[in-house]
Amino acid sequence: MTITENHKKESFSQAYVKAISSMAGAIVDLGSQFDYGIDASFSQVIAIPNGQFKRDGVTPKCNYKLSGTKFLAQIKCSHELEAIGDDPDSLRYKLKKKNYDDLICVPGQGELQKILLVVHVPRVVGARFDQNPERLIMSQTCYWINLSGMIADARSKVPILIPKRNIFTPEKINTFFQQHRAGQQLS
Repeated sequence: MTITENHKKESFSQAYVKAISSMAGAIVDLGSQFDYGIDASFSQVIAIPNGQFKRDGVTPKCNYKLSGTKFLAQIKCSHELEAIGDDPDSLRYKLKKKNYDDLICVPGQGELQKILLVVHVPRVVGARFDQNPERLIMSQTCYWINLSGMIADARSKVPILIPKRNIFTPEKINTFFQQHRAGQQLS
């Protein structure tokens, strides 16, 4: 017996996002029983020097704590991202209306900012990762887009254009934290 294809994709996408988050030095909480359209909560961790030094006498020892800066994400996993003929710099993803509606919040109305993460995987399950004693390679990549402020859409599946440059990286996570602290929209 094995889990369903959708559960495999969900587990793969969560592992991918957790790996990226760990490299950013952030904490990611991957959902709960009642997620209300949110699959992940990213929290910034900060280091506070505690006045002591490591054995080298130069490097300060630190205490670590949550900064209070966070953002939320909905995570999707798909092999169906489509290149667009008239826009070679974007990919199209069809998002269910309910999920779209969960993400088009208006910043400044008490909601934490939310992004959509789409983990793009090869169609062939066996091509999604390669493992040997030296490394584990997860294919392909994860893209992000912020839908805050977008207008409501009546279609059952809303086509979302994601710029190919919007790769979800550890650096991007830290940029999101900086933007959030500055009161800016995540971009």
